[in-house]
Amino acid sequence: MTKQPLHAKLDAIFNAHMQAELAGDLDDTLATMVPNPHLVNVPTMVGGQGPQGFRTFYSKRLIGQFFPPDVTFETISRTYSEERFVDELNSA
Repeated sequence: MTKQPLHAKLDAIFNAHMQAELAGDLDDTLATMVPNPHLVNVPTMVGGQGPQGFRTFYSKRLIGQFFPPDVTFETISRTYSEERFVDELNSA
């Protein structure tokens, strides 16, 4: 069996994350994250840190509340490393 490249693994996890997020499934969304996530949305300076902080942020500010039902995303750039996955998206 061949080893799956890092970028393929990260793509699969991120795609599952986005599908769960857009479906409004908080538990499936959180299941795609590392044990101690951290997020700051720079323009608004809101976000969460750690499992409970993320659960609160996602349930009160994001899941089922932020994206309109017909939103689509376009990847502008994607950067991979062992420590980080950075995705710059445009939404329409």
